[in-house]
Order: sequence, then C-alpha cells, then structure tokens
Amino acid sequence: MLFSLGLALSWRAVTVRNIPYVLPIVLIKLFIMPFFAIMLVSHLPMDGSYKAASVLDLAMPSMVLGVVFCDRYRLDSSLYAMTVTVTTALSLLTLPYWHHSLVNEFIK
Repeated sequence: MLFSLGLALSWRAVTVRNIPYVLPIVLIKLFIMPFFAIMLVSHLPMDGSYKAASVLDLAMPSMVLGVVFCDRYRLDSSLYAMTVTVTTALSLLTLPYWHHSLVNEFIK
C-alpha cells in the first residue's frame, strides 16, 4: 500500500490551489473526530484504557487504501496521496497531544 501511495504522489498536486481541499480533511480527521470521540466515550461505561484506545483510533491519519479506490474510480489519486502524506506527517504532532490529553483524562 505504501508503494502505491508513493506511485500516486505527484509534486504537481502540492500547490497552494489544493490547500482548500486538504485543510478541511486535516481539521476533521486530526482534530474534530477525536474531540467528538472524547465527548462520546466520556458517556460510555468503559474502562479508561479502552476509551483512550477508541479516541486514538479516530485520531489516526487518513487511510492509505483510499489510493486504490481513487485509482479504481478514476478520482484524483495524487490529491488523495498528498492528503494522506500531510495527515500522516501532522499526526506525528497531534497523536502525542491526544495521547497526553487522554492519559490525563481517562487513565489515572
């Protein structure tokens, strides 16, 4: 899958023109979904470690398998590959933040 992602990457897709398409995905996937997951799991009767794992699962970057779907249905696979790359790179910053927040909130 990573090989397919690398083949789909195109430097032509990395332009200022594509930022409005990538920014909402980054915001939703890395910030809004984990926030709503925290709100949801705080009302569920689960152990704190399961709550933390559930939130971290939703805080993961975009899936690589989507490149295959883009190729299959003739969508813009280079834009999707750029989105996966950006969310993966930014998840190196956001995942430690979410983990630290969850350890303080759910796991004590």
